[in-house]
Amino acid sequence: MARRAPRRQVTKTRSPETLESRVVMSADPLLSLHGSLSMLDDVPAMTTHSAPALDYSLVQGALVETAPAHDPDADFWAGDGLFNETQDDLGQRIEQTLHEANQQTGQDDVLAKYGFTGVGQTVAVIDTGIAYSHNALGGGVGANYKVVGGWDFTENDANFYDDQGPKSAHGTHVAGIIGAQGAGNHSGVSTGVDLVGLRVFDDAGNGYFHWVEQALQWTYDNRNSYANPITAVNLSLGTEWNSMSNPAWAMLENEFAQLESVGIFISVSAGNSFTNYNTKGLSYPAASDHVVPVMATDGNGQLSYFSQRAENAIAAPGRYITSTVPDYAANDADTIDDDWLSMSGTSMAAPYVAGASVLIRQAMEFVGQTGIDQWDIYNHMMATADTFYDSATSTNFKRLNLFAAIDALMPADDFTSSQVNAYNLGTINDSGATPLANLSGVISTLDDADTFKFVAGASGTVTISATQSHELAAQWNVWGANSWTVNQAGECVIDVVAGQTYTFSLATSDGLGYYDLSVDLEASFAAVEWGSIGPQETRTGLSVNGETWYQVTAGRTGYFTAETIAQSGAATVAIYDAQMGALAADGTRADVQVTAGETLYLRLTGNSADYNLRMTNALTVSGGVATLVGTGGDDSLSFSAGGGSHSVSLNSVTYTIASSHAGAFQLDGGVGGYDRVDLNGGVGDDAATLNSAGGSISGAGYSASSSNIDYTVVTGGGGNDQAVLYDSAGDDQLVADPTKVELRGVGYRNRAEGFSRVLSYATLGGYDTAVFHDSAGNDLYRAWDNRALMVGAGFYNYALGYDRIDAYASTGADRAELFGGAGDDAFLAWSTHAVMQSSLSYSYARGFDETIGYATGGNDQAVLYDSAGDDQLVADPTKVELRGFGYRNRAEGFSRVLSYATLGGYDTAVFHDSAGNDLYRAWDNRALMVGAGFYNYALGYDRIDAYASTGADRAELFGGAGDDAFLAWSTHAVMQSSLSYSYARGFDETIGYATGGNDQAVLYDSAGDDQLVADPTKVELRGFGYRNRAEGFSRVLSYATLGGYDTAVFHDSAGNDLYRAWDNRALMVGAGFYNYALGYDRTQAYSTSGSDRADLYGGAGDDVFSALGADATLLRDDYYHAASGFNAVTAHLDGGGDDTVNVGVTDFAFATLGGGS
Repeated sequence: MARRAPRRQVTKTRSPETLESRVVMSADPLLSLHGSLSMLDDVPAMTTHSAPALDYSLVQGALVETAPAHDPDADFWAGDGLFNETQDDLGQRIEQTLHEANQQTGQDDVLAKYGFTGVGQTVAVIDTGIAYSHNALGGGVGANYKVVGGWDFTENDANFYDDQGPKSAHGTHVAGIIGAQGAGNHSGVSTGVDLVGLRVFDDAGNGYFHWVEQALQWTYDNRNSYANPITAVNLSLGTEWNSMSNPAWAMLENEFAQLESVGIFISVSAGNSFTNYNTKGLSYPAASDHVVPVMATDGNGQLSYFSQRAENAIAAPGRYITSTVPDYAANDADTIDDDWLSMSGTSMAAPYVAGASVLIRQAMEFVGQTGIDQWDIYNHMMATADTFYDSATSTNFKRLNLFAAIDALMPADDFTSSQVNAYNLGTINDSGATPLANLSGVISTLDDADTFKFVAGASGTVTISATQSHELAAQWNVWGANSWTVNQAGECVIDVVAGQTYTFSLATSDGLGYYDLSVDLEASFAAVEWGSIGPQETRTGLSVNGETWYQVTAGRTGYFTAETIAQSGAATVAIYDAQMGALAADGTRADVQVTAGETLYLRLTGNSADYNLRMTNALTVSGGVATLVGTGGDDSLSFSAGGGSHSVSLNSVTYTIASSHAGAFQLDGGVGGYDRVDLNGGVGDDAATLNSAGGSISGAGYSASSSNIDYTVVTGGGGNDQAVLYDSAGDDQLVADPTKVELRGVGYRNRAEGFSRVLSYATLGGYDTAVFHDSAGNDLYRAWDNRALMVGAGFYNYALGYDRIDAYASTGADRAELFGGAGDDAFLAWSTHAVMQSSLSYSYARGFDETIGYATGGNDQAVLYDSAGDDQLVADPTKVELRGFGYRNRAEGFSRVLSYATLGGYDTAVFHDSAGNDLYRAWDNRALMVGAGFYNYALGYDRIDAYASTGADRAELFGGAGDDAFLAWSTHAVMQSSLSYSYARGFDETIGYATGGNDQAVLYDSAGDDQLVADPTKVELRGFGYRNRAEGFSRVLSYATLGGYDTAVFHDSAGNDLYRAWDNRALMVGAGFYNYALGYDRTQAYSTSGSDRADLYGGAGDDVFSALGADATLLRDDYYHAASGFNAVTAHLDGGGDDTVNVGVTDFAFATLGGGS
């Protein structure tokens, strides 16, 4: 067996260690705790290795042990302060429960994963005895208890109870760490282990060293005396010693060697006196080569300050460990043995390792390791331990990692726990054949479940048995069976049906173990004849309780499918040939390949009071062509293209066919019934064609066609797909939206779904109509006299040859473009819809945000209608656009466009000229602009503006029946009333016409030289680039204020008229007219008939009046007025200044008023 290398003894001065709670032992009379040992041969005090006592004074931060009370004649004594620490220190620190210690070492994971508890082994505790009445230690002593026995070496009897004494309870505390059970967070390391108590301290706490020797010998002698052998010994005691080798007075080596030789693990506390030595070393007997020394760690995993230490020692939790104590030690005033206290020391770490050794031994035995001794366990502990650094000694030490130790030993899972990946046992046949036997395995964790599956070769009963080892208790589970049980022998018994697959698992309801598996099948029929089966038949209202057989004959060569559809309960079907050979395994669906006329047997199993059996014999695959036929009733057929395979179905019965077996598919609805076929394309580019007789679809590596179908649906599966739909000779209706296009007529209905491009042709006759719908996005609709299309994101729908085409837009920014034909077309547009029509075609668009009508030939006319809101018309020679809230309509290329604003709102119109000579006419409620090739007309607009830019353009503005005002500038003119407003700009000639009411015109000059000519019916003002005329106005005002040399000429009427002229203005008035001019440089008035008078008024300056013959003038430097042919002329020279009068012989009556010379 493995041994540690001999260690060299280190001689050093020793002084009594400072302990928290301790029992001191000596073979010689007690030496003073505070004295030093003068000779190596002196035996130092031996104590229990609990940590420093709490009966102390804090002197410069040190813990000072109180003097013990002892019998001077005894070889041992128990130190004072054994329990004071646990009672008084609770308020100063956090206790470490065993649960926390177990988490630190991974013991809780060992228990959870592997369930090892040390069952089957016994640990001997050499200490102060065990209070076996404690609930967590079994509550008694004997074969049926946890504490199975022991001996009191102090009184030489079998009563080893941890009696109340000066410093008792230490042994009970140690025992609880090893194996306390049912204690929640305080459960011990190996809760299934048995305990033996060996008492080596008397009631007064005194003892003799030979008692320990006797206890070790007793352990050896009785190692196999109990139901479970003693495999470990714990000694939580030691002497004042610190070395890597034994002292000369070591007296336990023979007994240790004896126990070592039979494989017993000896766990010894390392000692608590590190602060006395401050160097590496071990107490005795921990320094012995025959034992395993144990150091103590705190809750953080570091060495406790007091723990002595060495590289060959293993560390385990030992600080503030809460464990069992006798009732008397708790001071809780009851008599119930359920008490717990906390202690510290390597005394607490040693039993932890003793308990851990039991679990490691159990795992080693489980995996088949034999001849296990102390060093096998120790070496494995150290190999799997955690390494940590101790700054006090600058050394790396090893700390127990119990889970790593156990986990490294355990075997890997041999069979999966997954139903999906269950180990396949193949087909299990009748017991007449060779059964499957002796398949071996292991349940290596508590949650392990080895899972297997098999196919029943015959109907009957399968029995699965497993021989089991260790603590394995078989726990079975079965899937896929209608009935299974576990018999009294613990075997799994399954009722099976031939051809059915079953899955079962073996787990454990207790512990782990190995098994040998054996599976055996014991096999346990008049059929109802149904005759030949057509393409598809369903038998309804059937029932089964157990099994029922039916005989059928295949009507076609190809696939035969049987399916159960249970209305209640469950039923399954399997198919057999005429020789009762299984063709298809049991299930709710069974498929086989058959030859026409072949006899088949259908075996129905289960428990259902009402189920249907559907049989399908409709699919044949031959020579790369798959043919699917329908029944005489209503059928639903389908084809779906795939990559490596394609699928077809008849009335929800689906078949998947590898591409290598068939690339062409024919689907025939058969005679009778209303049949539908769905042809679904693949992910690549697909092409589909539909007509009144059927349809087809094709793509990379496949093609599918249909015949004798009433309703055909083709669906694109991705890629750049196109479908073409053809009409019939009758009346057909097309409905198209972004996701689907449907064309239907008498006896057929065809639909294309999911195609990016769909074309439809109506060429065979009848009255055919088409309706297009938009998408949620922005779409474009175009319609010609014989075709139309709607396009948007991801779709293109086209129709040709339809008699009437309607398009509807609902969301998005959509535009409609309606094109006329070669003949005479009419484009009618409202705010909600528009129409382009001729004698041969009709296109309708509703709901579009923008609609454009295009004239493409013939004598075309457009009519635009307003909305109830505010609308705006803009017209030029090539296009006219009317827009308002939510709509925009435009007519382009029409020779005649009419626009009507009659529905309300404030409506305006704007006309633009062409490059040629154009005429604009505006009345109080209508206007038109005409020119070469165009005629634009607007009626009912509140305001109308017209603009001319090139050519010789004329504007004619007509007033209404009320009072109108005509205002004309050199650049623009306005005719307005309280009800209407007409505006014209840029025209070469503008004429305002007064047509009723009290109308007035105002004419304004330009910055250049202007000429005004006024007579009773019209007044015209012209200059460079313009010519404005007012006709029929009762009052005309003219203003020359912008510069240039401006002249005015007034003409009289046939009646009696009055002409008056001042220095900066003049007027001519008569019956029904009033012509006025202001700011002109020269005015000239002519009188030709009637009795006319002229009044010429001088200004404040020097005026010159001249008269001769029929003419009279009044002038000054800045003005000139002339009157010719008047009957009477009066010069008013009373305005001031030095006026001059030059009068010759005149033809008129002459008079002057005021001065003059």
